Amino acid sequence: MLRSGDVLLGVAMNDMPHPDLHVETVGHAELVCLMPEGHRLAGHAQIGFAELAEETLISYRVDTLPGRLLAGALEAEGGVYAPAVEIDLSITALPFVREGIGVAVVDGLLPWSQFSGIVQRPFRPGIRVPIAILTSKERPLSGSHDLMRECLRRAARALEPGGN
Repeated sequence: MLRSGDVLLGVAMNDMPHPDLHVETVGHAELVCLMPEGHRLAGHAQIGFAELAEETLISYRVDTLPGRLLAGALEAEGGVYAPAVEIDLSITALPFVREGIGVAVVDGLLPWSQFSGIVQRPFRPGIRVPIAILTSKERPLSGSHDLMRECLRRAARALEPGGN
């Protein structure tokens, strides 16, 4: 969409360089584990791959950066990453978790505690995904898009430990 000019600014959990895009890493987000209230894992202080072994896993496709990071971490523990329900956006995991279909490992960018019926726990090992602002090298930002980029920068800084 950036390349075609449909949008002037994008936000992604991927900071891989692109020859025709400016990629600015503005922060990072920790991956977290989501489950329905009352789930057997809700009493755990943190969740790891061992606790998820018997669960239906909801998480990112392996061809996304978060999916590749999860795959690498699980392979280091001798496992194979194969979510039963694959997602591209963390919010799409919400209805699956609420219905008790499975447990999700997603980014912690959304205020998950504000969604009723959902319990969030830290995921271990700690995996951080980059938050990047993408803009076209071919098209300048409008004033309002430049203001949006600055707002995104401030919001991302606030997410960082000790951020303001």
